[in-house]
Amino acid sequence: MVGALALVAVVLAALGQPSAAAAGRPARAEHTRAAALLGQLLTYDYNTARDGFDSADPSFAHLRLAWSRSLSGGIYGQPLIYGKLVIVATEDDEIYALIASTGRVAWRFSIGSPASTATIDTAPTLYNGCGDIDPLGITGTPVIDPSTNEIFVAGEVQTGNLSHPTWRGIQHVMAAAKFTDTSVKVLWNHQIDPPHAFKTYYIPAEQQRPSLTLVNGRVYAEFGGLDGDCGNYQGYVLSFNVLGKAYEWFKVPTQYQAGIWGTGGAAADAKGELFVATGNGNAGPGSPFDYGDAVIGLSPNLKIDSYFAPNDWAQRNAEDLDLGSGSPIILPDSDLVFEIGKAGANGVSTGFVLDESKLGGINHPLFSGTVCPGGGYVFGANASVLLTVSGKKRDYLYVPCPSGTVALEVNYGSHGLHPTFSVKWQASSGDPNGPPIIAGGLVWSLATDADGGGGPSDLYGMSPTTGKVLVAMPVNPVEHFATPGAGDGMMFVSSQSGVQAFKP
Repeated sequence: MVGALALVAVVLAALGQPSAAAAGRPARAEHTRAAALLGQLLTYDYNTARDGFDSADPSFAHLRLAWSRSLSGGIYGQPLIYGKLVIVATEDDEIYALIASTGRVAWRFSIGSPASTATIDTAPTLYNGCGDIDPLGITGTPVIDPSTNEIFVAGEVQTGNLSHPTWRGIQHVMAAAKFTDTSVKVLWNHQIDPPHAFKTYYIPAEQQRPSLTLVNGRVYAEFGGLDGDCGNYQGYVLSFNVLGKAYEWFKVPTQYQAGIWGTGGAAADAKGELFVATGNGNAGPGSPFDYGDAVIGLSPNLKIDSYFAPNDWAQRNAEDLDLGSGSPIILPDSDLVFEIGKAGANGVSTGFVLDESKLGGINHPLFSGTVCPGGGYVFGANASVLLTVSGKKRDYLYVPCPSGTVALEVNYGSHGLHPTFSVKWQASSGDPNGPPIIAGGLVWSLATDADGGGGPSDLYGMSPTTGKVLVAMPVNPVEHFATPGAGDGMMFVSSQSGVQAFKP
């Protein structure tokens, strides 16, 4: 495995990268992100840029199963790693902290009782078979604040008021808990459905699927609809400050739909500017733009600063071709946002490079190009890293195409003003189609059962520069768009039944 070990040096060399100006990339003032520390994965994909790069862990050229722990409820979120703990949240509305080295449960707490799809189906305007998760509890990845040792989590709960004619006692809540290696204490637990929930916001039709975002003392959660697009759901962004106060909310300005549901949630820069991607809105061809199938830039207090939508946004709306099936990513050391979702109305899988400060309005990206061979849908999140290859810095971007991971190389052009990208490779074997991360010198992705049939899954480790599959390991069946997590010198995979840990 000498070749694989050499790749570790290639990736770790990225830590000594030159300034953005020296590398020909647009300068990124005030956008620096903290380097990952060994043993820490505190938010989905390591940082609010959502670049998926673990810069600290040693080589994972060889892995073996260290332990497997069964838990109650499926796990859709990425495992978080902090100190000696790996922390996961389940659809039973339970949060578990496991000792990373052994898998023993260190502590657990609950945010309530999960909602059942049978109850959701009885709500007016919904129907039997609405949604694909049962029970429906915590779906998005929580977030940890290391400065206070607090974890924030959001989910769906079922209260005792089953007789209510509209929402059947269903609520969405956010909770905060303070913890140590051995104990946990819930600090607050608040409903986060907006104040007008009982009038225009239809609680049973909403789902909190994306990961939470913590930036500058505020926790953000996004909402979309249930599988099947049933009921009058709306895309929302909701937030509390870390004390559980100062509640704010943003509604996508469409009549209904335009959900925000990508696994990665919002990307954010250090100033607190958020970037979210929406699914199909209500407006069809010939109607005014309604912010469906768009990337929206939001200020920290959730006001629209900018937006982008592809030229076929109306057809995407009409045909359920969600741009927001994938989540935005801020490319390393730049002011550039990348977005890709389902193939467009022409069947082509298109990725878009956007300027953070001015996303481009309708059909004005900085660059767009074909990504996935044969089209298809991109779900979840992407990953990106600066590599040193043959003495030159290169920006690689990894995309979870349906046929397997695809790598793009981003070129910034003259003075970083004219970015482009080109396809460098597709995974050499297997079906690594889940959201990727970069850790231990390799690109890692799961073969996920996107149709939810409970089929077998595998964990793949790929060369970051060639796509050659160097590690392939069977894992327990995973939920939709599952993302592995690396930290504390180990790799963790959340599944439909618990957590598995692997070590070199």
